[in-house]
Amino acid sequence: MGHSHSVYRRTASNIAWEGFKSLPNEEPGLCEVVHVEDLTVTIISEPDAYMIRKGAIGYAYCKDDHCYIVVLGTVVDGHIIMSQPLLGHEFKHILNAVTKGRVINPDKMGDL
Repeated sequence: MGHSHSVYRRTASNIAWEGFKSLPNEEPGLCEVVHVEDLTVTIISEPDAYMIRKGAIGYAYCKDDHCYIVVLGTVVDGHIIMSQPLLGHEFKHILNAVTKGRVINPDKMGDL
């Protein structure tokens, strides 16, 4: 991987962190423990039919007490790589479902 890839990932991470830090903290001392018992993550190199139909690059859902995440990935030097923001976004959907809305739906954050 070239140097520019590292710079892009680090810059994106820093921007996301600064955005998070700008949020107000309405519950100092928050310690929410969320247990996700059954979770399957599927990493695919090409969009599946659902992704193509929805124009998505990942998705997540829970069904019958089991949760699923499907994300795009690639292989570099024998290692699977996924987009951290994408995986985090899809995991937030799982947390939203498991906590019955206590963790915000990442698609409904608006201008927070």
